Amino acid sequence: MKALAEFAMRGGKESILVALICMSLPLLFVVGAAIVGLTILRKGISQGAVVFCWATIPASGWMIMASDPTPLLVVAGTATLATILRSSVSWVSTLIASLAIGFVCGFALQWLAPEAIRELIDASGQMIASMNIEQLDQLNQAQIDLFLEQLVISMTAAAHVVFILMSLMLARYWQSNLYNPGGFQQEFHQLRIPSMMALALVIVVLLGGSISPAISGWIPLITVPFALAGLALIHGLVHIKGMGRSWIVVIYLLLIVIMPYMYLMLVLIAIIDSMVDFRSKIVPPTLSE
Repeated sequence: MKALAEFAMRGGKESILVALICMSLPLLFVVGAAIVGLTILRKGISQGAVVFCWATIPASGWMIMASDPTPLLVVAGTATLATILRSSVSWVSTLIASLAIGFVCGFALQWLAPEAIRELIDASGQMIASMNIEQLDQLNQAQIDLFLEQLVISMTAAAHVVFILMSLMLARYWQSNLYNPGGFQQEFHQLRIPSMMALALVIVVLLGGSISPAISGWIPLITVPFALAGLALIHGLVHIKGMGRSWIVVIYLLLIVIMPYMYLMLVLIAIIDSMVDFRSKIVPPTLSE
């Protein structure tokens, strides 16, 4: 992967070629979007805009020919966040911006892929109806329909934000490896959600449903930055304590096997860390002896 980034950074033509190929192939749109992000981060917005415009051609083809807007939304979101990260040099600001992009993706998906969204809503409605959830008995059918619609849109938008953040992090990782070794690792290990942002999430979770079921439906999207911050915390603590990479492997395996529970755990520890700052309280082994 590093060799691919090195080739893309040789010049504008090489960046365009790699972005075009990756955006044209199934499941490689994350890599193609990362090339766009890397160009913006390293060479600036003007050169990145050229690569972005070329990358949108195959991405638009996926939307027109296969009714799949995901590649186009991911490359556009990655380019936007890369621009914000380049100008702000702040992952927190970038994560906050990712929420706005997530809301845009949610509304865009309703317009670009209405049939797919409707099928997901219907399938979710049937599944939840079979579960006999007591809390839903307190809502009328209109409120349940509104909650389900926003929940499905939120989860779909959250998945797109995850892809966008994966592309951006890959771009920043490439930039660090090529031009500033260790820079991305330090940034990621120090990523921490501000306490006011965490407090806002807690308020939404506790009180949002009483205001409108639609607000609760957006919780999956709102929690994405917190889950990422939870992962960053684990990476940081493992590094500070000098623990082996096997611990990180175990965490990711658990995230795959029991994702709902692990996702909730990551969000919770990110919220707690915003108030406590675990990294400041952990002493490296060499200093504690």
